Amino acid sequence: MAAVAARDFAEMTERSADEFNQVCHPLYSSKPGFAEESRQGLARSIHTTEVNLHYFRNEAPRFDPWSVLADVSCPVLILAGEDDPVCPISVVEDLACQLPAATTRLVRLPRARHRVFRDRPDLAFPAVREFLQDISQHTAT
Repeated sequence: MAAVAARDFAEMTERSADEFNQVCHPLYSSKPGFAEESRQGLARSIHTTEVNLHYFRNEAPRFDPWSVLADVSCPVLILAGEDDPVCPISVVEDLACQLPAATTRLVRLPRARHRVFRDRPDLAFPAVREFLQDISQHTAT
């Protein structure tokens, strides 16, 4: 999987994107049927290789979201799939540690990958609801 992803980000061709979508994208969710659902979703969407090439070759290398974390001043909810191969839990924990502790909530979702709302709707949606309720109660007082 890592070699396929690295090849796609390096080449950004139709062929490498097709290989990524076939090999890597199905791993975004642990739920049965995701591979077919993903294939159908990709078939319904518009993909522009030139736009992707421009972004990953020109914009992404200059964009460092980690450098602006100290400037975040609003409440942050981070939902993290404990089995996420795209964004491992250790990276998410590092991200959460760099945000203000008083206003950051990290929710680890067991048996979830990158598509947390698909894999664990029973945990993800209540976490969002509770977070929003807490924010509204805090701002009302």
